[in-house]
Amino acid sequence: MSELRQNQEQKLKLSIKQVLHAKLLQLNAQSLEQRILKEISDNPVLELAEDEELEESEIQEDEDSLSQDEISEIDDKKDETDFEWEELMSDPDEFDFKTYSESESKQVEMPLHTRKTVTDNFLDQLNDINASEEELEIAEQILGNLDDHGYLNIEPVLISDRMNIDEGSVLDIMEKIRYLDPPGFASRNMRECLIAQLSIFRDNELSMDLLVNYFDDFAEHRYDKIITKIGCTQRDLKEAMDVISQLNPHPGDGIDFSDKDFVIPDVCIEQKSGNWVIILNDSSLPITRMSQHYLDIYKNNKDDKKIKEFLTKKIESARWFIEALNERENTIKKVVSAIIHFQMDYLESSGSDLKPMVLKDIANKIDMDISTVSRVTNSKYIQFPWGVKHMKSLFSEAIKTKSGDQVSNTIVKELIKTLIKDEDKKSPILDDEITTILNKKGYIISRRTVSKYRKELNFPVARLRTKL
Repeated sequence: MSELRQNQEQKLKLSIKQVLHAKLLQLNAQSLEQRILKEISDNPVLELAEDEELEESEIQEDEDSLSQDEISEIDDKKDETDFEWEELMSDPDEFDFKTYSESESKQVEMPLHTRKTVTDNFLDQLNDINASEEELEIAEQILGNLDDHGYLNIEPVLISDRMNIDEGSVLDIMEKIRYLDPPGFASRNMRECLIAQLSIFRDNELSMDLLVNYFDDFAEHRYDKIITKIGCTQRDLKEAMDVISQLNPHPGDGIDFSDKDFVIPDVCIEQKSGNWVIILNDSSLPITRMSQHYLDIYKNNKDDKKIKEFLTKKIESARWFIEALNERENTIKKVVSAIIHFQMDYLESSGSDLKPMVLKDIANKIDMDISTVSRVTNSKYIQFPWGVKHMKSLFSEAIKTKSGDQVSNTIVKELIKTLIKDEDKKSPILDDEITTILNKKGYIISRRTVSKYRKELNFPVARLRTKL
């Protein structure tokens, strides 16, 4: 027997134009360039403006060639769509695609100099020790699954299952790679990594004993327990630890696994005649306009239903895209202008006096939604006269002082960093002690907040900072 059910739910209905604007707004300059090129390749009505000095008014001329009735006819076909918010917050790097491939390119150019990758380096060394073809294939699978620190981030059995081989074969190749140059790569954990390096670089029996038999106690800084078990002196233990401290627990750090991206600022702020001026770094962006050729086809083939239907959608899409680009530019300028308003002391002090500021402050100032401000500040950088900063770094929570003022939490974080760096390493400062010091300096802050900031600064608890 069927039954009736009544469900109540809320849905956010956005127009296609709003969706497009939100998507373009979250892209930085590099991703936006690729997004524009993709739109041009997908929509024949859009084209690149050939004249580099084309004025905005000239770009609009192509659209103006349509009569008002024709524009209204296209606008009447607007439709709305349901859209999930998660899609709006998609990764801006989704547009970091290749704009061409070698197979598609007919023009023969002089080849660029290419650098060997980490994989190439290790495969060459394995070739030098006469590794078989099967071993090289296994090594390629292992090296392709290393993380940025040089560790294997999947279980070896997954590689053996994929290649239909015994897991022991994978483990054997991993061990060979660990003892190549640089040593420690393809380790499953830090213990394996350090043992490989120590066996090559240094000959210290006590250091090796620590890593092989007492690694957990060593990692947890249980030094008294180690001395009791081994029967060594504190001096011998310190010498062994000094040897281990010279090893690299992250052998992959500082090595290019792939081409690195350079930070290109999206906005430049300069001081001219005593005023701060906002300059969008969009000189490399392609200038788009609607193709007069396709606009003429639309005007001359209104009786052809298929042509009219196809071009109506494409013209509408092109207009929306151009409008969204202009809206993006205006929104970014509004947000950056509001940031300047709140952070004037930061600008005048060359970046030393950051004021507390949250997304809501900017949203209220420019009368926009917080999500819009968030999209503007995500993945974008500002170039100041003294350096390039991520937009998000200009936002910080407020910490109250006993005098009733408010300061940025970045100031408190710097104080915590200084206290930990200057501490006695034999008796590191506790979070409770840091809290007491900050309270005496006039900052109203709890131990829980101190612990939170310490973790954000990547400092472990006091016990793990202890040194002999």
